[in-house]
Amino acid sequence: MTMLQKNGNFQAAGTSGLLGLTARRKNMPKLKLISPGKREIRAIVEAALQNELCLLEAGIRRTEHKLRTFEKKYTMSTEKFIAAYENERLEETLDFAEWIGELRMLNRLHEKTEIAS
Repeated sequence: MTMLQKNGNFQAAGTSGLLGLTARRKNMPKLKLISPGKREIRAIVEAALQNELCLLEAGIRRTEHKLRTFEKKYTMSTEKFIAAYENERLEETLDFAEWIGELRMLNRLHEKTEIAS
């Protein structure tokens, strides 16, 4: 299950946090591109956005792999780790700081993917 961070707290993707991102996206301002020449720039912008989405998806896969590595190493899911960490049942270690960092990175990558798609 993918975890997303909202207001400093973590929650599962598919809950109101992710839906909130989708709802906000509907009200986004529209962008009108005007080319100084006769050349159509829409295709260029769409290709750039598609490339950005591919890079974001690759980042998501790498980050999810890192999370799975921590889950295997400590034999607990990221959800259980977050619950224990937030309740201060775990000591501060470099691995745990990295685990939190990877989860936050995953959240940012998902947010950027929502915006770019």
